[in-house]
Amino acid sequence: MKFYPEGNIIPIISNGKTPLIRWKQYQAKIYSKEELQHYNNCNFAIICGKTSNNLLIIDPDFKNKRNFEYVFTAFKEQFPELSKTYIVSTPHGYHLYYYMIGFSAKRTINKNIITKTVRDKEYFCGLIKTKFAEYLKGIDFLGNKGYALIPPSTIDDLEYTPLTNYPVREILEEEYLQISQFFLLDKPIQIRKPFLDILNGEIEIEEYATKHNKNEFIYWKFLFREAYHFCKLIPEELFPFLRKNQPSFDLEETNFQLNHDYHSYKGKDLSNEKMKEYFPDYTFNGDNSFTNANLTPHKFINLTLEEFNLYLSEFLQGYKLSEHFFDNNIASKIRTKLINLLFHIDKLSIKVDDCDGCGITTEIKTVSFKDLKGQLFKIRECKHCFETDWKMDWDSYIENQVILQQK
Repeated sequence: MKFYPEGNIIPIISNGKTPLIRWKQYQAKIYSKEELQHYNNCNFAIICGKTSNNLLIIDPDFKNKRNFEYVFTAFKEQFPELSKTYIVSTPHGYHLYYYMIGFSAKRTINKNIITKTVRDKEYFCGLIKTKFAEYLKGIDFLGNKGYALIPPSTIDDLEYTPLTNYPVREILEEEYLQISQFFLLDKPIQIRKPFLDILNGEIEIEEYATKHNKNEFIYWKFLFREAYHFCKLIPEELFPFLRKNQPSFDLEETNFQLNHDYHSYKGKDLSNEKMKEYFPDYTFNGDNSFTNANLTPHKFINLTLEEFNLYLSEFLQGYKLSEHFFDNNIASKIRTKLINLLFHIDKLSIKVDDCDGCGITTEIKTVSFKDLKGQLFKIRECKHCFETDWKMDWDSYIENQVILQQK
């Protein structure tokens, strides 16, 4: 069987995306074409990066496949030449193919985190990383350490098929960065903390408005504007959280107000000055973030395991943290406490992976999250040899960053 583009092709289970072989070793060497001929009636994938002529596949995750037309039209207007490349139509989206010239990029995953489930409870996060948030759920750049299904693979009888007849286009690093900037925000944005607390039931609008002698309607009005401004969400997408977490939410009354002036949710959101007026219990931190001023700082060193689980879960959801700094002595103690706790919490993901230490394919415990500056923190432990892989400087983190406050 012949494939286009030519590259490092591996067999994949039928109607799925899981390799039929231990594939990670083939990030550094070519899988034998003779071996590949032994596989029939299955899917196939191409390994991106160095072993496939430095292949990069851009994989936008659309809310609806039809959204491709709008986004790609804007892409063509900005990059008329870069848009002339090999494109594959997938069951739920499209893949754009490029060859990286003079540079090599790793696989990166950029998901908009609208909701997150923790301990079987769904939380609203409202964290946006991409432009075109009304059309995209996220976008992956599949370079080194990535692979993608290729034609003639199928998922649920839906085929991967070529959309264009262009050859795979070569791009320089400068062009790669331009494409990234087209799709990604310079830094993630998030719904501000007071509105997050409304959506997650931390504060009840009716009670809060009465307490501070404010018009309840204002909170509803600007909640919808906040969600649209930051996440490009329409009011109906918030209804499930409001039904669950706001006792005073009246669907009939809300629909009546929206029908009266539906597009008002696209109006200007509350300024930070007005936010301080309507949410006096919150402290404005000067970076578009707010902290509940009624909360008392609580050092990690005194946390129980249950408390730490809760706070880390909130941290993983992208909640803003309250400012609190430590001296070196306390930082060292907290570092030890965190390391011990991190490998016992139930928020660790378990996946099959190759250990960098022993090379054995085994279960790897992984937890990852980001600090306020967007730096990715990732901790891994192999269950076979117990080697840990720390992708962060704990002492520097504890001394210079911030921690959650106790509720």
